[in-house]
Amino acid sequence: MLDKKTLQTQLQQLIAIRSLSGQIPENSAVLDLIETLVNPQATVKRIKNKSAEILLISNIQNATDEQLMNPEFGYLVHVDVVAAKEELWTMKLGERTIREKSNTETVALGRGVSDMKYSVPIGVSILNDLIKQKSNKTITLAITTDEERGGFDGALYLAENLKFRPQNLIVPDGGDNWKFVNKAKGILHIRVSCKGRAAHGSRPWQGKNAISLLVKMLSKLLEKYEQNSFEPNWGTTMSPGVIKGGVSVNQVCDGALVEIDFRYPETTSIENIVNEVKEIATSVGAEVTVETMASGLATYTNVDLPIVQKFVSTMQKHTHSTIEIVPNYGGSDARHFASYNIPVLMMKPTGGDIHEDTEWISLDSCLEYERGLFEFITQ
Repeated sequence: MLDKKTLQTQLQQLIAIRSLSGQIPENSAVLDLIETLVNPQATVKRIKNKSAEILLISNIQNATDEQLMNPEFGYLVHVDVVAAKEELWTMKLGERTIREKSNTETVALGRGVSDMKYSVPIGVSILNDLIKQKSNKTITLAITTDEERGGFDGALYLAENLKFRPQNLIVPDGGDNWKFVNKAKGILHIRVSCKGRAAHGSRPWQGKNAISLLVKMLSKLLEKYEQNSFEPNWGTTMSPGVIKGGVSVNQVCDGALVEIDFRYPETTSIENIVNEVKEIATSVGAEVTVETMASGLATYTNVDLPIVQKFVSTMQKHTHSTIEIVPNYGGSDARHFASYNIPVLMMKPTGGDIHEDTEWISLDSCLEYERGLFEFITQ
């Protein structure tokens, strides 16, 4: 079992490496460090794909590729992080009262403590203990380095090209404070380019203003979706993030574009949204091209599955409180496995403020989490 001193030491070493997403040498250095923590009897494989590197570790000695890619449990985490102030690369310790307890817990603060380097010592400890106990349970740690940029060279490649197909996928990248995430919205980033016809600003009837047409199209889209932007809900949301058009104030614009962020539930699809954008553009007389910049499927895990019930009940015993079932509005690498009918077990220990200067994780909660996860896997 993992002890607090070991957890603290390993997490401190991991945080000190500035593994910003896209920084290949630094992310490689994190994977080098992780390899030193693993039992020598484990099977270790590293795979480079474009700007990402994937570290796969199996508790089976001399595991075949089939055993590595088809374990009973997959443990999918990432070690890349977002930018931070200088002081956040040195982990600090503090105390915090958690879950209305009368006592305090030790918390770690720094870039990546919660998102999600805390998960590495936990996963390595569980794998090492399975090896020591000669357990017949199989697990593969899958550690990626590009989640913060979409996971397309890491987790997506792992799912589509390497055919990573665990029976159950543990993804501790959502569900802060012991909440079970049963579903997460899909992501769709599109660029809509509108074509017009140039003319002098004093004679707009001789041209076709692409900006005006784009605004009309956006107005109709907002009329439908903006109501979902005011409070948490499980409907489709849209957020225009970039809009460009025009060269001169006295010229009718002949070309404009908007880039839109859609987040959608499992009840709709990318195709439905793209077709709707095209239909609305046609209705206002706009000639548009719709490009998909990035996308990810919505995820859904049936909480009535026996494996999910077992997971929730086991973790509930270790947290000593009722576990809530919640949706997740953000994305994770789990979305790259959404089409393979693999139960996603997503939950995190107590922590928060990810991507902020105050990012933190409870070390005591991490230890509880590790014990609960080990019991769930072995039983």
